[in-house]
Amino acid sequence: MASTNAITVISVYHGGGDAPASVGERLNREESSPRQEAEALSRFFAAAAGGVRPCKVRVRTDSCVATQATLTLAVTQANIAVGEYLDIVIPGRGAYRVTAVTSGADVTLGQFVSQTSNAVTATNIAAAVNGMLGLKDWVTATTNSGNLILTANLYGTVGNGYTVLDGTVNGLSPAGGAFASGIDTSGQVTATIACVVANTDADDTVSIGGTTFTAKASGASGDNQFNLGASNTAMGDNLVAKINAHPDLLGLVTGVNASGTITLTFTVDPRVARHMVLQTSDADGLVITQATISRTLTNTVATRTYALGAP
Repeated sequence: MASTNAITVISVYHGGGDAPASVGERLNREESSPRQEAEALSRFFAAAAGGVRPCKVRVRTDSCVATQATLTLAVTQANIAVGEYLDIVIPGRGAYRVTAVTSGADVTLGQFVSQTSNAVTATNIAAAVNGMLGLKDWVTATTNSGNLILTANLYGTVGNGYTVLDGTVNGLSPAGGAFASGIDTSGQVTATIACVVANTDADDTVSIGGTTFTAKASGASGDNQFNLGASNTAMGDNLVAKINAHPDLLGLVTGVNASGTITLTFTVDPRVARHMVLQTSDADGLVITQATISRTLTNTVATRTYALGAP
Protein backbone atom coordinates (compact mmCIF):
# COMPACT_ATOMS: atom_id res chain seq x y z
CA MET A 1 0.00 0.00 0.00
CA ALA A 2 1.35 3.43 -0.96
CA SER A 3 2.73 5.67 1.74
CA THR A 4 0.56 8.79 1.65
CA ASN A 5 1.48 11.89 3.61
CA ALA A 6 0.40 15.49 3.67
CA ILE A 7 2.25 18.61 2.63
CA THR A 8 0.68 21.62 4.33
CA VAL A 9 1.73 25.03 3.10
CA ILE A 10 1.09 27.96 5.44
CA SER A 11 1.62 31.48 4.14
CA VAL A 12 1.36 34.52 6.43
CA TYR A 13 0.71 37.95 4.95
CA HIS A 14 1.27 40.62 7.54
CA GLY A 15 1.72 44.38 7.54
CA GLY A 16 2.12 47.05 10.15
CA GLY A 17 5.79 47.78 9.60
CA ASP A 18 7.24 44.25 9.59
CA ALA A 19 10.17 44.81 7.25
CA PRO A 20 11.62 41.73 5.53
CA ALA A 21 14.83 42.23 7.51
CA SER A 22 13.01 41.92 10.83
CA VAL A 23 11.26 38.76 9.71
CA GLY A 24 14.55 37.38 8.44
CA GLU A 25 16.16 38.12 11.79
CA ARG A 26 13.48 36.08 13.53
CA LEU A 27 13.91 33.21 11.07
CA ASN A 28 17.68 33.20 11.56
CA ARG A 29 17.46 33.11 15.36
CA GLU A 30 17.88 29.48 16.37
CA GLU A 31 16.07 27.98 19.33
CA SER A 32 17.26 24.93 21.24
CA SER A 33 14.99 22.54 19.35
CA PRO A 34 12.94 22.50 16.13
CA ARG A 35 9.73 22.41 18.15
CA GLN A 36 10.70 25.49 20.16
CA GLU A 37 11.66 27.24 16.92
CA ALA A 38 8.23 26.50 15.44
CA GLU A 39 6.55 27.78 18.59
CA ALA A 40 8.65 30.96 18.51
CA LEU A 41 7.68 31.61 14.89
CA SER A 42 4.04 31.02 15.77
CA ARG A 43 4.25 33.62 18.55
CA PHE A 44 6.00 36.06 16.22
CA PHE A 45 3.26 35.89 13.60
CA ALA A 46 0.50 35.83 16.23
CA ALA A 47 1.77 39.19 17.46
CA ALA A 48 1.18 40.57 13.99
CA ALA A 49 -2.44 39.45 14.28
CA GLY A 50 -2.95 40.92 17.72
CA GLY A 51 -5.50 43.49 16.69
CA VAL A 52 -3.14 46.31 15.82
CA ARG A 53 -1.94 45.13 12.42
CA PRO A 54 -3.63 43.31 9.53
CA CYS A 55 -2.67 39.68 9.08
CA LYS A 56 -3.91 36.90 6.82
CA VAL A 57 -3.00 33.23 7.10
CA ARG A 58 -3.36 31.13 3.95
CA VAL A 59 -3.39 27.33 4.36
CA ARG A 60 -3.43 24.61 1.74
CA THR A 61 -2.93 20.87 2.21
CA ASP A 62 -1.82 18.47 -0.51
CA SER A 63 -1.75 14.70 -0.52
CA CYS A 64 1.61 13.28 -1.54
CA VAL A 65 2.48 9.66 -2.30
CA ALA A 66 6.07 8.50 -1.87
CA THR A 67 7.58 5.78 -4.04
CA GLN A 68 9.75 2.77 -3.25
CA ALA A 69 13.19 2.15 -4.72
CA THR A 70 13.48 -0.84 -7.04
CA LEU A 71 16.05 -2.85 -8.97
CA THR A 72 15.21 -5.21 -11.84
CA LEU A 73 17.58 -8.05 -12.72
CA ALA A 74 17.18 -10.41 -15.68
CA VAL A 75 17.89 -14.00 -14.65
CA THR A 76 19.76 -16.46 -16.90
CA GLN A 77 19.21 -19.89 -15.34
CA ALA A 78 21.87 -21.68 -17.36
CA ASN A 79 24.58 -19.40 -15.95
CA ILE A 80 23.78 -19.86 -12.25
CA ALA A 81 25.71 -22.72 -10.66
CA VAL A 82 25.36 -24.27 -7.23
CA GLY A 83 27.13 -22.08 -4.66
CA GLU A 84 26.74 -18.89 -6.66
CA TYR A 85 24.85 -16.08 -5.00
CA LEU A 86 23.66 -12.52 -4.86
CA ASP A 87 24.30 -10.29 -1.85
CA ILE A 88 21.63 -7.72 -1.03
CA VAL A 89 23.29 -4.98 0.98
CA ILE A 90 21.22 -2.85 3.37
CA PRO A 91 23.21 0.10 4.81
CA GLY A 92 23.55 -0.27 8.55
CA ARG A 93 22.37 -3.88 8.42
CA GLY A 94 24.99 -5.55 6.27
CA ALA A 95 24.77 -8.03 3.40
CA TYR A 96 22.16 -10.77 3.10
CA ARG A 97 23.37 -13.63 0.88
CA VAL A 98 20.89 -15.51 -1.30
CA THR A 99 22.59 -18.72 -2.49
CA ALA A 100 21.94 -21.41 -5.11
CA VAL A 101 21.78 -24.99 -3.76
CA THR A 102 21.38 -28.39 -5.41
CA SER A 103 17.99 -29.21 -3.88
CA GLY A 104 15.93 -28.90 -0.71
CA ALA A 105 16.22 -25.12 -0.56
CA ASP A 106 15.46 -23.54 2.82
CA VAL A 107 14.11 -20.09 2.01
CA THR A 108 14.51 -18.94 5.62
CA LEU A 109 18.26 -19.25 4.99
CA GLY A 110 18.03 -17.48 1.64
CA GLN A 111 18.48 -20.64 -0.45
CA PHE A 112 17.11 -21.31 -3.95
CA VAL A 113 17.45 -23.92 -6.69
CA SER A 114 18.49 -22.93 -10.21
CA GLN A 115 16.33 -25.14 -12.40
CA THR A 116 14.23 -25.59 -15.52
CA SER A 117 14.05 -22.05 -16.91
CA ASN A 118 14.81 -18.37 -16.32
CA ALA A 119 11.25 -17.80 -15.09
CA VAL A 120 11.27 -20.70 -12.62
CA THR A 121 14.69 -19.74 -11.27
CA ALA A 122 13.64 -16.11 -10.87
CA THR A 123 10.61 -17.34 -8.93
CA ASN A 124 12.85 -19.48 -6.72
CA ILE A 125 15.15 -16.54 -6.01
CA ALA A 126 12.16 -14.35 -5.18
CA ALA A 127 10.92 -16.97 -2.70
CA ALA A 128 14.34 -16.99 -1.03
CA VAL A 129 14.38 -13.18 -0.75
CA ASN A 130 10.85 -13.10 0.64
CA GLY A 131 11.51 -15.94 3.09
CA MET A 132 14.99 -15.12 4.36
CA LEU A 133 15.03 -14.12 8.00
CA GLY A 134 16.07 -10.49 8.33
CA LEU A 135 16.12 -9.71 4.61
CA LYS A 136 12.36 -10.02 4.17
CA ASP A 137 11.94 -7.11 6.60
CA TRP A 138 13.76 -4.81 4.16
CA VAL A 139 13.14 -6.08 0.63
CA THR A 140 10.28 -7.74 -1.26
CA ALA A 141 10.85 -9.66 -4.50
CA THR A 142 8.47 -10.27 -7.41
CA THR A 143 9.03 -11.70 -10.88
CA ASN A 144 8.00 -10.99 -14.44
CA SER A 145 8.99 -13.20 -17.40
CA GLY A 146 12.33 -14.21 -15.96
CA ASN A 147 13.07 -10.84 -14.39
CA LEU A 148 13.65 -10.55 -10.65
CA ILE A 149 12.20 -7.30 -9.33
CA LEU A 150 13.51 -6.20 -5.92
CA THR A 151 11.59 -3.49 -4.06
CA ALA A 152 12.63 -1.70 -0.88
CA ASN A 153 9.95 -2.08 1.79
CA LEU A 154 10.59 1.43 3.08
CA TYR A 155 9.22 4.28 1.00
CA GLY A 156 11.43 7.13 -0.12
CA THR A 157 15.05 7.78 -1.02
CA VAL A 158 16.35 5.58 1.81
CA GLY A 159 15.90 2.58 -0.50
CA ASN A 160 18.19 4.13 -3.12
CA GLY A 161 21.06 3.19 -0.82
CA TYR A 162 20.34 -0.55 -1.14
CA THR A 163 22.63 -2.47 -3.52
CA VAL A 164 23.06 -5.93 -5.01
CA LEU A 165 26.46 -7.59 -5.44
CA ASP A 166 26.35 -10.28 -8.12
CA GLY A 167 28.15 -13.48 -7.14
CA THR A 168 27.13 -15.35 -10.28
CA VAL A 169 28.92 -15.64 -13.62
CA ASN A 170 26.63 -13.91 -16.12
CA GLY A 171 23.60 -15.14 -14.20
CA LEU A 172 22.15 -11.67 -13.62
CA SER A 173 21.82 -8.71 -15.93
CA PRO A 174 22.81 -6.12 -15.04
CA ALA A 175 25.48 -7.65 -12.78
CA GLY A 176 24.10 -6.16 -9.58
CA GLY A 177 23.83 -2.45 -8.92
CA ALA A 178 21.92 0.04 -6.84
CA PHE A 179 18.21 0.33 -6.21
CA ALA A 180 16.76 3.50 -7.72
CA SER A 181 13.69 5.74 -8.09
CA GLY A 182 12.76 5.93 -4.41
CA ILE A 183 11.23 9.36 -3.81
CA ASP A 184 10.36 11.02 -0.51
CA THR A 185 7.10 12.84 0.04
CA SER A 186 9.14 15.92 0.92
CA GLY A 187 11.17 15.80 -2.30
CA GLN A 188 11.47 19.09 -4.18
CA VAL A 189 10.90 19.80 -7.84
CA THR A 190 14.05 19.85 -9.97
CA ALA A 191 15.04 20.78 -13.51
CA THR A 192 18.31 20.88 -15.45
CA ILE A 193 20.07 23.17 -17.89
CA ALA A 194 22.91 21.51 -19.82
CA CYS A 195 25.37 24.13 -21.06
CA VAL A 196 27.01 23.35 -24.44
CA VAL A 197 29.34 26.27 -25.03
CA ALA A 198 30.21 25.21 -28.60
CA ASN A 199 26.55 25.55 -29.58
CA THR A 200 25.80 28.75 -27.66
CA ASP A 201 26.10 32.19 -29.23
CA ALA A 202 26.29 35.61 -27.65
CA ASP A 203 22.81 36.96 -26.86
CA ASP A 204 21.26 33.49 -26.57
CA THR A 205 18.90 33.42 -23.62
CA VAL A 206 17.49 31.09 -20.99
CA SER A 207 14.54 31.98 -18.77
CA ILE A 208 13.37 30.65 -15.41
CA GLY A 209 9.78 31.74 -15.03
CA GLY A 210 9.82 35.45 -15.76
CA THR A 211 13.57 35.93 -15.25
CA THR A 212 15.76 35.86 -18.37
CA PHE A 213 19.53 35.43 -18.54
CA THR A 214 21.51 36.46 -21.63
CA ALA A 215 24.83 34.96 -22.74
CA LYS A 216 27.73 37.31 -23.57
CA ALA A 217 31.06 36.57 -25.20
CA SER A 218 32.70 38.68 -22.48
CA GLY A 219 32.02 41.65 -20.23
CA ALA A 220 28.72 40.36 -18.83
CA SER A 221 27.16 42.91 -16.49
CA GLY A 222 24.15 43.24 -14.22
CA ASP A 223 21.97 40.51 -12.76
CA ASN A 224 20.81 39.08 -16.08
CA GLN A 225 23.97 38.55 -18.14
CA PHE A 226 26.57 35.77 -17.98
CA ASN A 227 29.80 35.07 -19.87
CA LEU A 228 30.02 32.02 -22.12
CA GLY A 229 33.43 30.97 -20.82
CA ALA A 230 35.95 28.59 -22.36
CA SER A 231 34.22 25.28 -21.56
CA ASN A 232 30.87 23.76 -20.64
CA THR A 233 31.90 23.78 -16.99
CA ALA A 234 32.96 27.44 -17.07
CA MET A 235 29.71 28.40 -18.80
CA GLY A 236 27.73 26.49 -16.18
CA ASP A 237 29.65 28.17 -13.36
CA ASN A 238 28.99 31.61 -14.84
CA LEU A 239 25.28 31.00 -15.35
CA VAL A 240 24.62 29.30 -12.01
CA ALA A 241 26.32 32.15 -10.16
CA LYS A 242 23.87 34.61 -11.71
CA ILE A 243 20.90 32.32 -10.98
CA ASN A 244 21.82 31.93 -7.31
CA ALA A 245 22.43 35.67 -6.85
CA HIS A 246 19.44 37.01 -8.77
CA PRO A 247 17.14 39.00 -6.44
CA ASP A 248 13.99 37.76 -8.21
CA LEU A 249 14.93 34.11 -7.67
CA LEU A 250 16.29 34.22 -4.11
CA GLY A 251 14.24 31.84 -1.98
CA LEU A 252 12.60 30.32 -5.06
CA VAL A 253 15.32 28.29 -6.78
CA THR A 254 18.94 27.31 -6.27
CA GLY A 255 21.38 25.79 -8.75
CA VAL A 256 24.43 23.52 -8.63
CA ASN A 257 26.74 23.06 -11.62
CA ALA A 258 28.51 19.77 -12.41
CA SER A 259 30.57 19.67 -15.62
CA GLY A 260 28.28 22.13 -17.33
CA THR A 261 24.96 20.64 -16.27
CA ILE A 262 23.09 22.86 -13.84
CA THR A 263 20.60 21.13 -11.55
CA LEU A 264 17.96 23.55 -10.33
CA THR A 265 16.09 22.83 -7.12
CA PHE A 266 12.88 24.76 -6.60
CA THR A 267 12.53 25.64 -2.93
CA VAL A 268 8.94 26.82 -3.21
CA ASP A 269 5.71 24.89 -2.85
CA PRO A 270 6.05 21.88 -5.23
CA ARG A 271 2.72 22.51 -6.95
CA VAL A 272 3.81 26.05 -7.75
CA ALA A 273 7.29 24.97 -8.85
CA ARG A 274 5.87 22.70 -11.53
CA HIS A 275 4.57 25.80 -13.31
CA MET A 276 7.87 27.71 -13.29
CA VAL A 277 8.54 27.00 -16.97
CA LEU A 278 12.08 27.09 -18.36
CA GLN A 279 12.59 28.47 -21.88
CA THR A 280 15.60 28.98 -24.14
CA SER A 281 16.30 30.68 -27.44
CA ASP A 282 18.89 28.00 -28.31
CA ALA A 283 17.82 24.43 -27.57
CA ASP A 284 21.22 23.05 -28.69
CA GLY A 285 23.33 25.36 -26.52
CA LEU A 286 21.15 25.53 -23.41
CA VAL A 287 19.49 22.14 -23.20
CA ILE A 288 16.55 22.18 -20.81
CA THR A 289 14.84 19.45 -18.85
CA GLN A 290 11.65 21.03 -17.58
CA ALA A 291 10.74 21.24 -13.91
CA THR A 292 8.87 18.06 -13.05
CA ILE A 293 7.68 16.20 -10.01
CA SER A 294 7.35 12.44 -10.29
CA ARG A 295 5.38 12.01 -7.09
CA THR A 296 1.60 11.92 -6.94
CA LEU A 297 0.64 15.31 -5.56
CA THR A 298 -2.98 16.33 -5.28
CA ASN A 299 -4.70 19.25 -3.59
CA THR A 300 -6.96 17.33 -1.23
CA VAL A 301 -8.09 20.20 0.99
CA ALA A 302 -9.42 23.41 -0.47
CA THR A 303 -7.25 26.47 0.06
CA ARG A 304 -8.53 28.68 2.84
CA THR A 305 -7.57 32.19 3.93
CA TYR A 306 -8.10 33.46 7.47
CA ALA A 307 -8.22 37.21 8.10
CA LEU A 308 -6.90 38.15 11.52
CA GLY A 309 -6.02 41.35 13.31
CA ALA A 310 -7.15 44.81 12.34
CA PRO A 311 -9.38 45.03 9.24
